[in-house]
Amino acid sequence: MQTELEQYSDTKVTRGEFGSRDEFVEAAVTMYRDLEEFEALRTEVGRRIEQARAGQVAPLDVADLKSRLLAK
Repeated sequence: MQTELEQYSDTKVTRGEFGSRDEFVEAAVTMYRDLEEFEALRTEVGRRIEQARAGQVAPLDVADLKSRLLAK
C-alpha cells in the first residue's frame, strides 16, 4: 500500500507536473533548502532590526552588500 506522500508525488507525475518521482523529490528538497535559507535570512533581518532599535547601527556598505548578494 502506498503512503500518502507516494500517492501525492505519483499524482503530480501523472498530471505531468514532474517527469518522475525523483524529479518531484528533487524539487521538494530544493524547496525545503530554500525555505531554510529564507528562515535564516528572516532571523538575521529580525536581529538587525532589534540592533537598529537599540541604536546599534553601522553605516551601510552598499558595495559590500552588492558583492555578497551577487556571490550567491
